[in-house]
This record gives sequence, structure tokens and C-alpha cells, in this order.
Amino acid sequence: KKIHAIGIGKLESGEYCIQIFINEANNLPFELRPTEQIPNVYKNIPLVIVAMPQASFLSDQDFFANFSSEDYRKLIRGHQETIIGGISGANANLDGNSGTIGYFCRKKSFLRRRSEIYLLSNSHVFADLRRMNVEAHDFILQPSPGEGGKSRPIAELTNLSPLIFDNDVSVANRIDVAIAKLFKQQEHKFILPFIGKIKRFVEKEDFGIGEKAQKFGRTTGYTRGHLFSVALDIWIKYDRTGKDAFFADQFLIETDKTQYEKFVDKGDSGSLLVDNENNAVGLIFAGANGKIDLKDSEVKTQIAVNNYGVANPISDVMKEMKIELVFD
Repeated sequence: KKIHAIGIGKLESGEYCIQIFINEANNLPFELRPTEQIPNVYKNIPLVIVAMPQASFLSDQDFFANFSSEDYRKLIRGHQETIIGGISGANANLDGNSGTIGYFCRKKSFLRRRSEIYLLSNSHVFADLRRMNVEAHDFILQPSPGEGGKSRPIAELTNLSPLIFDNDVSVANRIDVAIAKLFKQQEHKFILPFIGKIKRFVEKEDFGIGEKAQKFGRTTGYTRGHLFSVALDIWIKYDRTGKDAFFADQFLIETDKTQYEKFVDKGDSGSLLVDNENNAVGLIFAGANGKIDLKDSEVKTQIAVNNYGVANPISDVMKEMKIELVFD
């Protein structure tokens, strides 16, 4: 797919535009005559072609060996007596794979069951997508099975959003989310490293293009970026199966390139996306890192986005899964 995403962004002037994302800066979007290429304007709205590598789910396989800092590995990927957000954790059946425990939540209920705490992450982190259902004793291990160390079960899978692969754009995925009930005896703390406690959440309509965002994940740790696109429709590649999944109405976060080489990488799936005021805005599930060069481009591409993350809006996550984040 040469065109693998479409979103809404802003020009430098502040004017809204439609962004059309292509895989290669030097490839024409369509194998058509020049007169049949993408126009500059559609219904008085500017169209901008953006070169960007295709996103993939960020559960990780055999990435552990690429890190040399023992302290860094221990902090994020090692055994943690107290469970916090941002650390390594994944389904026990995902041999060789790793993901991130995003944060904590409760099920919505008229009866307050405050003692029941759930862990929040992605379906492709907390579940085995070859089954797409919840089975008894479907445990979440900390650290993840792919870390190469001694893991132990800390929670049991409770609910997930099934994913549709190789789907038509008329049948889009909206969220990639799973929750797991934390064992009562398991010590935990409602906090994200370098970020702190989450204060509240922000509706997707209130998170504006250009706003700053931050996250803490299993692989890249703490990173910052900004909202590059809203209402993003995008194809995501799942390396474990080789299949693609189409998602609608997502957030695209571009890396703060002045401070970080990457915003996310393999193993960061499930990380909670947070604004500058410590409000939850999204749940990261995909991204990419590439080296697209605009030099000698044969098309009218003026922008390249090489390092980015894709997130479900947290308000959609909470609504669809009928959960509430823990703020106390």
C-alpha cells in the first residue's frame, strides 16, 4: 500500500489540511498519468503528501539483546516487586515477546468495587491474538516472557477488544485494548516513572494538533513528542502474523527530535500517552522508525515523518471497554 494513512493536521500557517501518508518519497502514490495524481486542494482544503514508513504493532521479539545498560534494563524490564505503569509485562503465551503495562483502571459499575484493580495495555500485548478470546488462567507475566529472565504471573486476562485483520476500510478497528485483573496480594503503586500520577483524562476532541505529549514505555523509557495528526485512518502491520489491520480515528504523535531519536520502539506497545498536565490522552499501540529522505523526491512531498507513535484516544478506550482510569 503506497498510501497507508490519511489524517487531519495543520500547516505552518495554522490552517487545517488533509495529510496523505505514503511509504516512499520517491514513489508516485498512484500508477497513473500526472494529470490523475493527487490535487493540491480538495473542497477548498489543502492536501499535503507526507512521506512516512508504515506503522507496525510494537510488541517486541528478541529486542532485549540490543541494550547494553544493565541499570536501564533492570529498571524497565526486570522483576518489579511493586507493579507500576510503564514496566515490562505481557501474556504468558507470547514466547519471546515483550510489551508494556500501561496503567491501572477499574471497571465501570454502579457498585463501587474499589478493591478490584485492573492493568491496562493492548490486546496484542495482554492476549494471544491467535485465539482472540479470554480463557481461564490466561495470565499476564511480569516481566514479559521475552525478557529472558524469571517471570511470574501478576494478573489474569479479563477482557479484550478483538482485532480484525486484512479488513476492508468500511469495517475499521477503533481500539487495541485489553485489561487484566491484578492479583489482590500483588503490591502496586499508581504512578508512571518520570511522569508521576495521572490526574484525569482528556476527551479526544480536546487534544489539539501541536499539543505536547509524553510517555514511559518498556523499551525507550521516557520520551516526548507532539500531536501531528488527528482523525487518523491507518494500516498497521502485525509482524507476528504478517497481516495488516486497518484502524480509524487515531492519534499520530511525532517525536520531539530536539531531544529524542525515537518516540517509541518495539516493546513500547501498551504505553499510556499523557499530556503536559499529567492527563491521559491515549494508549500507544503502534509506530515506526525510518529514514525517508526527501532529497530528489519525484513527487510533491514536502514533509517526512520518520519516527512516530500511533495511539487510540483514551476516551474511546474507556468508553468501549467500560472502564475508568485510577486517579487516586
